[in-house]
Amino acid sequence: MLSDYSACNSTRTLRICYHLRKDFEKLQSFLFCFYDATLSTESRGATIERVFPTMDFLLEQFEDGKKKYKNDIFMGPCCNSGWKKLDKYYILTERSPVYIAALVLCPQWKWEYIDNNWPTHWIPSAKSQMQEFWESEYQSTAISVPLATAMAPPQNAFRQWQRIILSKLIVQ
Repeated sequence: MLSDYSACNSTRTLRICYHLRKDFEKLQSFLFCFYDATLSTESRGATIERVFPTMDFLLEQFEDGKKKYKNDIFMGPCCNSGWKKLDKYYILTERSPVYIAALVLCPQWKWEYIDNNWPTHWIPSAKSQMQEFWESEYQSTAISVPLATAMAPPQNAFRQWQRIILSKLIVQ
């Protein structure tokens, strides 16, 4: 009788181990995109303009996962709770316009990223935040540089002579 129980128990254990292994394989496969995103946003070259594209990429992975694993008792809840957590942090970016400014001021992205990847009803708010940020933080610090001074070529004997000649012509 005892031998029957241990045989049943080991078969049950094998089934559990098999299902756990399958769940972990699915989880590992799903998490590779997070690994890629992490590697792409670390190092000295990583700057704040990468926040929104990275979060958008990860949210897209969660959206796909939520659909793919909607009936999976292990992966379904993982995808739903991961999406909720990342969405929470995405919403927190609204507290500071720095994220939008960094993205918009990046030559690679500008407004094109927002215009092409965000829901249209978010865009006016983002543009308003950027305008307010400019007006409150930077507009008053803008300086004007006289064009002639900023673009003046290096001085040499010929340029000095030319400037003297031009100034005499203007006086006449």
